[in-house]
Amino acid sequence: CNATQREGSAPFTDFSLSAAWRRGRQTMAQFWAAHRQSGVRISPSFAAPGFTLYLVTIDVLHCLDLGVSQDILGNLLFEYIESGMVLGRTRDARIDQLYIEIKAFYRDYEAPTKLDGLTTEMLKRDAKPPKLRAKGAGTRHLVPFDFLVAERMHENFGTLHSKTVLDLLQSLFAFY
Repeated sequence: CNATQREGSAPFTDFSLSAAWRRGRQTMAQFWAAHRQSGVRISPSFAAPGFTLYLVTIDVLHCLDLGVSQDILGNLLFEYIESGMVLGRTRDARIDQLYIEIKAFYRDYEAPTKLDGLTTEMLKRDAKPPKLRAKGAGTRHLVPFDFLVAERMHENFGTLHSKTVLDLLQSLFAFY
């Protein structure tokens, strides 16, 4: 596509239905011409029978399961344990309690992939923002749990923030 940086004519940060980059998909001929003109070596993958530009898609495992989803889930779970809704005197104790809730979720919903445990370092490392550090499938199969947590938090707090988080988790759950 013809997406540009934030300052360009088709900023990649514009997700609206009328975003300029949505109208800029290249045809195979345009793709080949642009690469020839810029002198960029074309991947040998394009020599494979039937392989076209339209087969190149976003990699959900790396973009979501090991990327954005881990940021979302880590932030939500960290906010949850710090919100007063999870019992425990220390952060480690609250994370232990959270893992008990996760194991109950796994039992009730028969999640195909489960976290083997949960530690403070898996949610929050010193001087870094929260992020769930887990394998891709473990992240993906924790999304329904986090959606339930977001519902509970919105029921408890009823703020614009909690509604925004709930909407985000609802969209992420619907995507998966």
